[in-house]
Amino acid sequence: MIERVYLYDLEIVEIEGEFKEIKRNAEVLPCMLTNHALYVGKRDGLLETSLTSELYNIIKVFQGLGVNPKNIKEEDIVKFGEEAYKGIIEVTDEDKIARVIYLGLIGANPQLSYSLEDFILKYHDGMEEKVETYMNLINSLASRDNQFKAEFEKKTSQRREKGEKK
Repeated sequence: MIERVYLYDLEIVEIEGEFKEIKRNAEVLPCMLTNHALYVGKRDGLLETSLTSELYNIIKVFQGLGVNPKNIKEEDIVKFGEEAYKGIIEVTDEDKIARVIYLGLIGANPQLSYSLEDFILKYHDGMEEKVETYMNLINSLASRDNQFKAEFEKKTSQRREKGEKK
């Protein structure tokens, strides 16, 4: 699944004696984790652990809530809302979430010109939206891995026995 990430410059201006936030240079970019993005994350030190181990930690959170970890849906995140949110924050942090979303931008936009700092200056989603995007990115990555695993097992289970002809 390809996520949408909204980036913009936030400027504080004084209007009639009050400070207001003005959004400028807004843009929407596609976001998805790819092998290239994971490589860049490891190469540049943006990923401290593998996202697979991160996924297992998140799965444990949902198992603790009684949710089938093989089929975590957005409804589960909504249903268990605060409990799931607290559990996820215990196994990860806002900085790591932002780095994974940034890597998702690199995955969908390999020629991305933003540095991590540029991205953080332009990314203003609230924590709930960040967690949702993060979960969707990791869940999508895991789904692709599971599809590969199933296809690999299917192909390898059709192997011929020694001496057997096609």
